[in-house]
Amino acid sequence: MHHVRYADDFKIVCTNREEAEKVFIATQLWLKEELKLDISPEKSKVTDISVEYTEFLGFKIKAILKRHKWVGVSYIADKTKSRIYTMLAKQISNIGKHPDTEYMHKEIAKYNAMVMGVHNYYQIATGVSLSLNTMALTVLRKLYTALKHKGFSKTSDKSAIRIPPAYMETRQIRFVGDYPVFPIGYCSTKTAVQQKVVEHPYAEENRHQLVAQQISKMWSTKTYQVCKIAFVVNCISRYAAQHGKCAITGQFLLMDEFEGHHFNPRYKGGADEYENIRILSKPAHVLVRATDPQLIQSLLRLLQLNKKQLKKLNEYRAQYGTEAITL
Repeated sequence: MHHVRYADDFKIVCTNREEAEKVFIATQLWLKEELKLDISPEKSKVTDISVEYTEFLGFKIKAILKRHKWVGVSYIADKTKSRIYTMLAKQISNIGKHPDTEYMHKEIAKYNAMVMGVHNYYQIATGVSLSLNTMALTVLRKLYTALKHKGFSKTSDKSAIRIPPAYMETRQIRFVGDYPVFPIGYCSTKTAVQQKVVEHPYAEENRHQLVAQQISKMWSTKTYQVCKIAFVVNCISRYAAQHGKCAITGQFLLMDEFEGHHFNPRYKGGADEYENIRILSKPAHVLVRATDPQLIQSLLRLLQLNKKQLKKLNEYRAQYGTEAITL
């Protein structure tokens, strides 16, 4: 017998119906006597998963006979698929509401965050691709209808905005100008593994996991909170390329600890392109531009730069147009 629980929702898996019936009654009595809780007659029952699906946390699960043994298969539950489609359809309507490009990019960023959220959660289903492909064409048609007069197409100058690696290779991706629109149908199964409790998350061997978490969080929040969408998207890509480290100090940085820096400054014509973006810690970013001697000394005491880091800092200051710092 095995069981899995999330909050007040749980499943108990038994080897046969007789055992399942006994466990069902015993569980019902235990909940009543020990916790003074009644089960829901509508939601609680014994299900033969070799015959019909059972649902849990948005998934529907079944056992099938494959090569003379029973294996589990899982898909996105029908009600959940309907809810996902309604959510995306509503957001597509929001995208097409206003002619303003800045507003439209923010709404597309929200749409992309929704798509990434669906993929990140449901990718552990063995049939996630089949589940999402049933709605992919309908969603694409709605996107085309809403954006056909705004440059909705299959191709773009991809140098303007870096696309996340997960969507880099697919032909299903679409663009509004240079801005990517992620495909809901492009998702493959990822093996579900238990998350390890990391005792020292900042240790070198654990940083790749932290970087991935920070990138996912940034795509879900930062891309639609600011005006310069292309700048933020390219900052996320540069953060990944720098493995979450400051370009000057080498310090590992979380989402709220860094800023994007234009290596060729804006006042010199520097653009928001990926090649011109560097990720710096907030103190280092201030130090690149600082001219006040007291502020410079305060930041130097904070950062404790070595000779190599100071040389790198002065390269950035020279490019920005501020004088070199000597110790």
